[in-house]
Amino acid sequence: MSLYFKKLLITLLILVLQYMLVGVLNAQENTNQVQLAEEYLSQGEIEKAKDIYKALANDQRNIPYIHNSYFDLLLNQEEFKEAKRYLKQVQKSFPTNVNYELDEGRLEKRQGNDAAAQKHFISVINSYSPDRYKIRLVANYFIKEQMLALAAKSLEQAREDQGQPTSFALNLASIYRMMNEKDKMINEYLLFIQDNPSNMKYVQNTLQNILTEPEEFKQLETLLLDNTQRDPSNDIYPQMLIWVYLQDKDFYSAFIQSRAYEKRTRNSGYLSMDIAEIALENKDYDVALEIYEYVAKQYPESRNYSVARRMSIQTVEEKIKNTYPVAHKDIRKLINDYTVLIDEFNGSNTAYEALRSKALLFAFYLNEKDSAVNLLNALIDSNRAGTDLTALSKLDLGDIYLLKNEPWEATLLYSQVEKSHKEKNIGHEAKLKNAKLNYYKGDFTLAESHLDILKQATTREISNDAIKLSVHIKNNRVLESDDKPMQAFAAADLLIFQNRHEEAYRQLEKLLEQYPRHSLVQEIHYKLAEIDMKAARFDQAVSHLNKILQKFPDDIYGDDALFLIAEINQKYLKDTEQAASLYRQLLSDYPGSIFVAEARKRFRQLRGDILN
Repeated sequence: MSLYFKKLLITLLILVLQYMLVGVLNAQENTNQVQLAEEYLSQGEIEKAKDIYKALANDQRNIPYIHNSYFDLLLNQEEFKEAKRYLKQVQKSFPTNVNYELDEGRLEKRQGNDAAAQKHFISVINSYSPDRYKIRLVANYFIKEQMLALAAKSLEQAREDQGQPTSFALNLASIYRMMNEKDKMINEYLLFIQDNPSNMKYVQNTLQNILTEPEEFKQLETLLLDNTQRDPSNDIYPQMLIWVYLQDKDFYSAFIQSRAYEKRTRNSGYLSMDIAEIALENKDYDVALEIYEYVAKQYPESRNYSVARRMSIQTVEEKIKNTYPVAHKDIRKLINDYTVLIDEFNGSNTAYEALRSKALLFAFYLNEKDSAVNLLNALIDSNRAGTDLTALSKLDLGDIYLLKNEPWEATLLYSQVEKSHKEKNIGHEAKLKNAKLNYYKGDFTLAESHLDILKQATTREISNDAIKLSVHIKNNRVLESDDKPMQAFAAADLLIFQNRHEEAYRQLEKLLEQYPRHSLVQEIHYKLAEIDMKAARFDQAVSHLNKILQKFPDDIYGDDALFLIAEINQKYLKDTEQAASLYRQLLSDYPGSIFVAEARKRFRQLRGDILN
């Protein structure tokens, strides 16, 4: 290469570098100017900001950085001629930018030309509706400018023009939510899961957060029922209906839907079994029993048959145990039913589960502890019972030793299970039992050391139980040097566990006399009410609960007491009018209570809104 060309190349390189450097310096200067204009704008120095923006607007490279602020400034100052001139310049430089095109309609609107603005917006929507990407930009523009009706129209128009009746469903659901048009929002969510069934849980969680009133769930139910009738083969609607009924704790309606769904899909009763389990957890024993009996009768060849048979008896057991006073003859009949089940399914897991239930009835309801111990030892010694069932039986055996007032034997069994199932839920349950045993003995420091570990337990139930007992101990130990009131209360708790209810009652009454201002007072009244209920002394139970409402209405047992009084009036005193009034009072006085859903359901039943 000649010397001439080398010099030429160097010269060109220097020029390029100089040009780039100038560009960088100019860009930096422009950035500084943009920031300065924004600073003036934030401080209310409008004219200074406007002058800088106007100068910057002469270079089209600055438009993306200044447009929104400058254009809004011109509109707010009602400098419409300048805004129009500037906008034409911008549109000429960026002819494909959708936002700049839509700004023309906003300019018309700010000048009071609503008809011209609407015409322009509709024209843009029609122009871009076939383009999925650009119509989204149009909709987002309208959302940003709070023109929600036009945002919805743009996507609806695109849906029609593109011939895709379910497209943009999630976007439209969000827009209708902002517009508070919940019927349309719900419909869009249903369209969304129609195309995306795997996202049903997401939609359910979203609706659960949005729909806060019973009437809104009723609207959803009506819409789903209409859709089910129009499209009976679509599985989305019955599944959503079942979910709606479960939110409302209307387990029977959920069962009716699941039964129809299972017949069509040949589901063998699995969905119904899930509903029965939830109904049982919520103490809707009649519905749970009907479902279990239905599954056992309808699907005798399925894997659900033996479980449904056992759960039918267990459901009756739970109903008997929670209906006061508990009749011994009913317990005897349950034991006989379990015996028949054990013979029918001899050697199976169902038989072993029934054997365990039978043993617990002997121990806790008939005071036949030796019979219970023999049955549980036979189960533990069996080679065919699973390790988890064996461990649970050891825990039960420990409980029975505690019934017999042999705490050392109890803690040995609890500790065995805790060691053998250290990281499992059963191991955590064993640790909780040991913590309770220490609590019963009055060793609160040791009990709390166990409970602190269990607060992080894997199951919510164990964790909640640990937190509840820990809070109970902390709140009621006024001075660690004076644990006598708490020790007496814990001893009474042990007597209740051992079914020595009248001894516990006397001890709790004595506590009330000795410590009338202690923090335990409301808990003592609640315990006394529970014992009164088991002895069918319902008027006395109500009296204790009313004392909680009179003295501690805003404390931890306030809503518990009110709900229990309502339940006593409904189930035992048969005063449905008073029960309805109390359920309504709970909804009003304790809107955040865990009993709200059940109270609302019972109030509606008593008022005749829904069938019992």
